Amino acid sequence: SYSYVRRTQENLKNPKEIVIPASKRIYVNIPSGSSTRAIAETLEKEGLIEYPQLFRILSKINGYDGLYKPGTHIVSEDLGYEEFMMVLITDPEIVRLTFPEGLNSRQIYDVLSKSQLTRGKDVRAYIQESAEGDFTDFAFLYGLHGLPERREPLEGYLFPDTYDFDLNAAPKAIVETLLKNFGRKIPDEYYRRAQELGMTMDDVITLASVIEREAKDEADRFLVSGVFHNRLASGDESMRRLQSCATIQYIFYQRNGVMLKQISDADTRVVDPYNTYTHAGLPPGPICNPGISSINAALYPDTTEYMFFVARGDGTHQFSRTYDEHLDAIEEYGLNLLP
Repeated sequence: SYSYVRRTQENLKNPKEIVIPASKRIYVNIPSGSSTRAIAETLEKEGLIEYPQLFRILSKINGYDGLYKPGTHIVSEDLGYEEFMMVLITDPEIVRLTFPEGLNSRQIYDVLSKSQLTRGKDVRAYIQESAEGDFTDFAFLYGLHGLPERREPLEGYLFPDTYDFDLNAAPKAIVETLLKNFGRKIPDEYYRRAQELGMTMDDVITLASVIEREAKDEADRFLVSGVFHNRLASGDESMRRLQSCATIQYIFYQRNGVMLKQISDADTRVVDPYNTYTHAGLPPGPICNPGISSINAALYPDTTEYMFFVARGDGTHQFSRTYDEHLDAIEEYGLNLLP
């Protein structure tokens, strides 16, 4: 009895790794807050144990009660009762995914679909089909007076970061994880700053998304932001057309699922509300999910007299005050439209 107790205590401190061959793997999900009784009933329902009461007695005797971790665990029909317990007190199976800054929502859905997440491919359908009431916990969305009618309702708010998801995470849990991270990363100061600029937070995220796709150079982002702010404040409607190639790319990606290799002059005349060559002001909504650096740039632009910029082709931009200077820059660097 003494040896048995010592062995059990050692298993609790340092659970031994139980290797299960791929051919025999069974995925069992333990909901958060499950009691030992509920866990035993789950295992019985899955056909993994025959005597749930025996499981509960052994769990109590061995000191496993209260130690089981919620989430998806890999088990096998070949495990003994104590081996089940040792598996269920270890960390559940997770999938770690990184969403880089600047991905649009459809690209995020693609990453999820190609992952090991069992429900990742259903995320877009969940978002598209969800009623506004599904997102009432996220005040930053309801600052928009309800979810706007957009092609991608949560575009701009699926915060780019590295995430650990439970292997069996439901679409709702995946979406809420990204939205909660957005809420954590955007402090109250940002909302106050947006008001100072006469912008809503949605305006800020929309502008930040354009900056994200236009400028990869950290220093350039704040100058690009300064140019856009200058143009948005202009009394000349033609100057309020931001003429962002990034918005053209977004239009064609939404239509065809691929980025254009090169943007032609004809592409800039495409009929679409997101076309900032033909429509003044910001596009109707974000064109990607921007990172914190681009959001900072949108909120705190460099004070500048620049009204134009052109890509140099090396990731940086040439900035100009006048249209004549801009034409000279185009002649020097070429019209390097976004690939």
